[in-house]
Amino acid sequence: MSEEHEEGAISTGIEERLCYDKEETMRMVMVMVIVVVSNGVSLKRLKEQQERAKGHAIVELMRLKDKLLA
Repeated sequence: MSEEHEEGAISTGIEERLCYDKEETMRMVMVMVIVVVSNGVSLKRLKEQQERAKGHAIVELMRLKDKLLA
C-alpha cells in the first residue's frame, strides 16, 4: 500500500465515521469547546492574580523605601 493510498484511506475512514456518528462527533466538539473556554477563563484569572500580586509587591517596596529613608 503506497503512502498516498494509506493517507486517503485514513481520511476517508474519518469522513465516513463523522458522517455516520454525528451525535458522537457533536459530543466530542462540545467537550473540546468547553475545555478551550475553561482554559481561557483560567488564563484570565491567572493574569488578574499576577496583576494583583505585582500591585501588592510595589506597595510593599514603597513601604520598605519609606522605612529606610526615615
